[in-house]
Amino acid sequence: MVVKKKAVYGIVKKSIIQKQQYYNKREEPGMMRKCAAIAIILVSFVSYGECGSPANDNPHATPFQGALIIDHTSVVAFERIPKNYLDKAKQLTLYYIHLSHGKQIISGLEALEKTDPTYRVAVQFTSSPGLPPKQVPSALRIYMESFGPDSFWSTENGMNRTRNAARMNLFHYFLFSWCGEMSSYDSRRVQQYLTSLDRLESEFKNLRFIYMTGHVDGGSGTLGRNNRQIRDYVKSNGKVLYDFADIESYDPAGKYYSSTGRRNGECTWCPKWCEKHPSDCTDIPESCGHSSGKDGSPYMAYVCKLKAQAFWVMMARLAGWDGN
Repeated sequence: MVVKKKAVYGIVKKSIIQKQQYYNKREEPGMMRKCAAIAIILVSFVSYGECGSPANDNPHATPFQGALIIDHTSVVAFERIPKNYLDKAKQLTLYYIHLSHGKQIISGLEALEKTDPTYRVAVQFTSSPGLPPKQVPSALRIYMESFGPDSFWSTENGMNRTRNAARMNLFHYFLFSWCGEMSSYDSRRVQQYLTSLDRLESEFKNLRFIYMTGHVDGGSGTLGRNNRQIRDYVKSNGKVLYDFADIESYDPAGKYYSSTGRRNGECTWCPKWCEKHPSDCTDIPESCGHSSGKDGSPYMAYVCKLKAQAFWVMMARLAGWDGN
């Protein structure tokens, strides 16, 4: 139920005043006390919205129907994003908690902005949740902090921290990014992650929580199983997934790289791609966490550009673009 607080409050106030005046003329103080009690109840209802939850008046949090999967196929859609949906995407805001590999997305976004100001981002990196001021021209605004699962979803204190951020009515989307946990968690632990995000989403109806896979690790069976568990859950339950591992595993021509050519989140196929397609790699980040590799090739950071492009596609889709 959507309640327009100012309008309802005005109606309630007018009605209560009229009743108080009526009963005052008839000298019925008992009824006046009843009117006051009713006023308190109704004003409380108006203030808190449905079921006592904090009201969320975010005007751009349009519900996304069904599952949305952002993977390597999303990268090729980057050039097709209509400008009006880029503008709409910049009206959305993100609460982003990440471990080390998750910084790759931010590095890629910032490098894209340097090349083309159309893709402006504004990032606030502080221990207390908040957003940078609105930008002119507009920019995608992100709150970012480097915390582990216990500060987002894996403990009750972490869940409460996320709830408190949700109650600020600043953010439309929430995202947690892994380091190497998906390479060691058992399926029970992965299910806790899935259940916790679903629980938060059910508590805050106007918000969406974006799920993510773990980064590649050279092809371990544990990672493969855990990433499949996340993908299957997202598809079955109509969630949003940023498939971090899938984006790392394909070059722009669609060639898949299995355990050969993939290590600890490093893009070992990227240098060869950049040698053959130098124009693709002129605007990659100068540094991009865990992507330099043992040979130190700067071209390994090319994967961070791909992740940023897929991220913009995701935000445009969440803003209403159909992807075509």
